[in-house]
Amino acid sequence: MSINSVLAAAETLFNSQLNGVKTVLQHGGPMTPQYLIATRFNAPAVFIGASGAQAARTEDQPLLNEYGTVLACRFTAMCVGKHAKSQVAANAQALAAAEQIAILLHRQDFNLAHVAQAYNTRMEPVAAGQNKQSHLSFWRVSWWHGVAINQQGVQSNLDDFMGYDADHFTTDADPQSAAPVMQSQEDY
Repeated sequence: MSINSVLAAAETLFNSQLNGVKTVLQHGGPMTPQYLIATRFNAPAVFIGASGAQAARTEDQPLLNEYGTVLACRFTAMCVGKHAKSQVAANAQALAAAEQIAILLHRQDFNLAHVAQAYNTRMEPVAAGQNKQSHLSFWRVSWWHGVAINQQGVQSNLDDFMGYDADHFTTDADPQSAAPVMQSQEDY
């Protein structure tokens, strides 16, 4: 269980569900227009990546109870629209992709047991800087998931565990009963 598994699941979902989007890719660098412009893609496009992590939030309490090691992780999808003649049309493409992502993220956990449902989804336009001539437009969608980290699917609760006696038994046996001889802490 990892942040990478959430990114892979998001990429798969977005590839299959985003109408009109030609490119969906994970992006390992900063989610800024300057870095994305250097990437080759067909627009409209969506680039996704992890943007940070922090201690688990209140929303992550059920996962924390179940798995023990949970981080609140922020994810970002940068939606890019491009139109040869119109900045308004490019913005409409990017905004349409961002709206679709926001809808897909509602209560989304990607069917992964170690991931909490998405929360604090936010959409905002991003300034393209000096690239107005290329008619690119950018919308960023960010959201949070609680993610159980480095777990192998083993739950940390022990509902069926009846107890444990911490006394120590030696391998010496009582010759009369063949039962192990118990040593107490005073014997040490």
